[in-house]
Amino acid sequence: MLKAPFPQGGFFVRDMHIVQSLRKKNMKNSIPLVNPRPRGVAMVLAVMLVFVLTFAGAAMLLTAESDSKATADSQDRIQSLLLADMGVGIAFTEINLERDLSGDGKIGTASQQLTPLQGYTTVVEQKDGIYKVFSVGTVKNNSPMGPREKSNSRHETQRGVEVCCRRTSQRGTFGKAAFGDAIVDGNGGLVTDSYDSRGILQRDSNGNIMYDPSGAPIFIPATYQQQVAAAKAVEGFAAGSLDSYRRSIDGSQGNVGSNANIALGNNSAIFGNATPGYSPTGQYSVSNYTNVYGNHSPAIAHVDLAAPVIPDVTAVPLTGDGPNSGTLDGGIYHFSTWKQPNGTVTIPDNAHVMVVVDQDVDWKGTIKTGPGATLSVFVKSGSVTLNGGGDSSTQYTNSFDLVSAGTGAVKFNGNSTFYGTLYAPYADITGNGSTEIYGAVSGKSLKLTGGATIHYDMNATSPGIRTSLIVVSRREIDM
Repeated sequence: MLKAPFPQGGFFVRDMHIVQSLRKKNMKNSIPLVNPRPRGVAMVLAVMLVFVLTFAGAAMLLTAESDSKATADSQDRIQSLLLADMGVGIAFTEINLERDLSGDGKIGTASQQLTPLQGYTTVVEQKDGIYKVFSVGTVKNNSPMGPREKSNSRHETQRGVEVCCRRTSQRGTFGKAAFGDAIVDGNGGLVTDSYDSRGILQRDSNGNIMYDPSGAPIFIPATYQQQVAAAKAVEGFAAGSLDSYRRSIDGSQGNVGSNANIALGNNSAIFGNATPGYSPTGQYSVSNYTNVYGNHSPAIAHVDLAAPVIPDVTAVPLTGDGPNSGTLDGGIYHFSTWKQPNGTVTIPDNAHVMVVVDQDVDWKGTIKTGPGATLSVFVKSGSVTLNGGGDSSTQYTNSFDLVSAGTGAVKFNGNSTFYGTLYAPYADITGNGSTEIYGAVSGKSLKLTGGATIHYDMNATSPGIRTSLIVVSRREIDM
């Protein structure tokens, strides 16, 4: 047998069988010199990975929950502020119209639940002509936003605003010589033109209007007749004539209007526009040599005659009937009626008189207001009649205001001359004689059967016409 060297463990083994026997014995009874391949590492790694992913998922869920709750809170805050502003809008509307729209019996104060989870509450305070409106919007959210919240938990978000506002002025404007909500009937002969009771605008040598340091235009005091006499020659008509004046800018603003029909006849002459109601409601018709020197296109929108302003005089003692003659000194008076058979009532110079009549006015005499004096008469109900020479002798229109909240007719009988303004949105205004009005009139309807002339005062205003509100300040309220 050939004997070849075989290296094993650093020595030579001469027999193969011995080698094999030694290997078996070594594998059974000895510790291997080299460690076998590690086992269980993959499981540990898998557990660690699951833990990391679980932690990351939980963190993502918490982040998403936090973001969702923050988003919901932000939406609720925005919505509650919008609800508060909605309450302010309702309050403004009620104050403007002097009408309770929410049904709580109070003007400007409202509490309304729009849905079971959304609503607003508004309170109004008034002092020194300033309206202070407090409004709070509330949003309730029933959805649970976190794992610790019960399913019936409710989040409530409130935001409030405080808005201060005032009216642009205490006297509203007319804008037209005559306005009849239901109709303007001038078939008896209606003539309108215009003037400015403040006088004639002062101009420089180049014809430019002059202004005082405050920016207000400067007027030279002048009556209607003086303004006519100052007119320049126009279209072949002589200077200072009525024809030339009525064709000038100052004399041709005698506009009439209606939310319905305008019917003119019997030599009517409108030195201005005749504007019927918004088509197709309103119609315009003329007959018997009638001329409209402006246009007669229909209105582009409905004109709302708001409820008249009637002052609260509950604290003023009721003194019975108004006077037939004598003097009314400055102050506030409360009469049950005012019937003046034939006398003259005088308002002293620079005196300011306000009269509230519960029902019916019937003037057959004369009412005179001195320079700088004003008289405002408010009729709560009933009718108003001006007979014969009943007039206000001053030619300053804004010194005499007549406001009627009644549904009874307002009548100009006989040859009446009226310097002032008339606002009667619920009344039919009629003229049965030769009526001449310096100022402006507005009513439910206007029917002039005996011929009438209205000289529209472009400066005419009335305390019975509400003016719009303007915001003075606005701030959010911490809740």
